[in-house]
Amino acid sequence: MKHGEVQNLESSQDQPSEKSKPNLYSRKPCFSRRRTLRVDTFDTVLSVSVYWCCNGLDDVSPVRDLGFGGLFIETSVALPVGAVVTIDFLVPEGQISADAVVRHVKPTSGLGLKFTAMPETDRPRLGMLITRLRHSSRPTAQVGKLIGVEKCRTDF
Repeated sequence: MKHGEVQNLESSQDQPSEKSKPNLYSRKPCFSRRRTLRVDTFDTVLSVSVYWCCNGLDDVSPVRDLGFGGLFIETSVALPVGAVVTIDFLVPEGQISADAVVRHVKPTSGLGLKFTAMPETDRPRLGMLITRLRHSSRPTAQVGKLIGVEKCRTDF
């Protein structure tokens, strides 16, 4: 080796190939992209159900999470993404109706629905429902959230 030359001590086999490098764009973010917060009704002592209909199908399904932007309902019915659904909540706060669109489908598990329209008179009742559900969380769920059980994954 001549004076002034830098020797590469790593062989090309030691360097990660393009295929083995982690793809930063394919990993799920550890933050939510939702514009509104949701309440996980699974963590509450109260249950909430909705009556829904779409393309001649109708059913009553439990709500798994709820927010001002939408909800996830538990159902074995698989609707196509983009299908329009009419929803009526079965809650003590009073009549809450909404139109929604299917955003994602978890086969045999349920449907993620995004609200597209809701009467102005129903929005305050939805807010009261969300507040009631937030305050009725099970103690173990609250403790898990306080100590940060669900942390972002930082190892690559």
